[in-house]
Amino acid sequence: MLFRSAQSAKEVTIALQDFNKDLVSDVTIGENLARSKYATFEQLHVVYDAIKLNLAKKEKPLGDYFPEVMLRSLAKRINSEQDYTLFKEEFQSILEVDREKPLWSLLYISENLMDNSVVSYTQLQEMADLIAKKDPDSSILDILAHGVVKKFDESAKANVDTDALNKQISFLEKNQSKFSAKQFLSMLQAISDNSVSRSEEHTSELQSPCNLVCRLLLEK
Repeated sequence: MLFRSAQSAKEVTIALQDFNKDLVSDVTIGENLARSKYATFEQLHVVYDAIKLNLAKKEKPLGDYFPEVMLRSLAKRINSEQDYTLFKEEFQSILEVDREKPLWSLLYISENLMDNSVVSYTQLQEMADLIAKKDPDSSILDILAHGVVKKFDESAKANVDTDALNKQISFLEKNQSKFSAKQFLSMLQAISDNSVSRSEEHTSELQSPCNLVCRLLLEK
């Protein structure tokens, strides 16, 4: 079952047909699947869960390296809200483990989340909040903040829905202290520009959001 050598999604699926989730406890199987560019989030998560369960039954430690390899790969493959929810649960579980050294792969996990176009700015901020609870001084928080700003700006530029615009404003109201003044102004500018461009067609509809943008700017 050499997942790593699979040359297509079909070959990964065929290999998984021989996968006995009730017996497997070899972490290298999961690591090989994680390195296959053809594996889906669901396939990875099934294998990861099976290996964790069987190691627990045998009272063997999971270790640090294997979960982090799997999380790095899962972060790349998030493709739905359900995937994100499952990823968040796994991410929380490895953050809760007491360890002498920080997570070696936290930067890579964060980068994969930022590069994943399916992951939203609100979801990325959730990840940052989880890290902040564990380590408020983590250097990763600055990196994630830049990622949130980038995703936020992209969302604002693409947004044509007033409800989404209001959600963006609400996000800024709740999270403005987590960003530098420059980052905060960048996000304000993005939604302000979008409000102005849309106000020509929906002046009354966007009057409140525009006022909120101005108020947030004054408060900052």
